[in-house]
Amino acid sequence: MAFFLPMAALGLAAIILKMVIVKMPFVDIHPFLEALPVLYGAMRMRGAAPFWLAALLGAVVDILSPQKFGTGPVVLCIIPALVWTQRDHLRMDSIATVLLFSLVASFLALVPDYAFFCWQSGNWDWRFIVWVRIAWMSLINMALAVPFFWVWDLLLVKLWKGKISPGGEMRGGTPPTYAV
Repeated sequence: MAFFLPMAALGLAAIILKMVIVKMPFVDIHPFLEALPVLYGAMRMRGAAPFWLAALLGAVVDILSPQKFGTGPVVLCIIPALVWTQRDHLRMDSIATVLLFSLVASFLALVPDYAFFCWQSGNWDWRFIVWVRIAWMSLINMALAVPFFWVWDLLLVKLWKGKISPGGEMRGGTPPTYAV
């Protein structure tokens, strides 16, 4: 459970960074940064902690956004649910798994997020540009995922030396091979 606090702080930092970044250049979108700490927590923590993390960060997003309260936790809880269903079938310490989960989980979380937005606004407009933006946000998360995971594995495993070790909570108890 000690692993939960740094992930919650990182998630709050991602939400604040998302508020500061106006729009990404060239693609004209806001990044979906709060998905990365939730995905990292889902791939490194056991039990219900990833769902609590997703619910906490989703509630903070809902407080800071004009959407109705409750949509953020639902959207972000899709990520740990996806990881939980695949935990026994895929290696959680592989770069390919990180890339796959970051792309698929971001896409699967952004589609209901936009659906909730459409439902609340009463405008069910699903033009091609919406799908392009969802795809861009998913690709940006995929590009950021491996360096993000590498840095946090390095900080939590190497520098804190067992105080908070995701290696003990992962499948098999081995630290990620790409970080150490």
